Amino acid sequence: MGAACASSAVTRHRLDQRRAVELRRCVAEAYRPEAVYTRFAYNARHTYPNRITPDAAGQLTWSNLRRGLTILVQLVIRVGVFADYRRWFWRVAGRELAAGRFDAAFNIALVAHHLITFARQAVRGRQNASFYSAKTGPGGTAA
Repeated sequence: MGAACASSAVTRHRLDQRRAVELRRCVAEAYRPEAVYTRFAYNARHTYPNRITPDAAGQLTWSNLRRGLTILVQLVIRVGVFADYRRWFWRVAGRELAAGRFDAAFNIALVAHHLITFARQAVRGRQNASFYSAKTGPGGTAA
């Protein structure tokens, strides 16, 4: 390998490292709990009222009710009690619950929790930052 090729490979590697650092910074910023919950609060006020409501016939079964209550209890415990972003959770969930929009509160809490935890894992290198990136193994190495 000539000096020009080696230099080009080193430059490319440095650029890739800089891009990875910048991507992690962007993911960390975009998925801060306050940023996520602020976006969801906006959507709950401005877009959720315009959503099409599917017919709920047949969806209210004992099995679905039990599963929904189990998820709800887990959300309240994990996010509402123990998460470092519980203040944002209660602010948005409280507003939705007070307005009688239980489905919005439940959906926001569930999706926000997944987005926040996924982003934190991606920033730490424990999760791919994209579903389209190469799979990584332990320690963030390509598998």
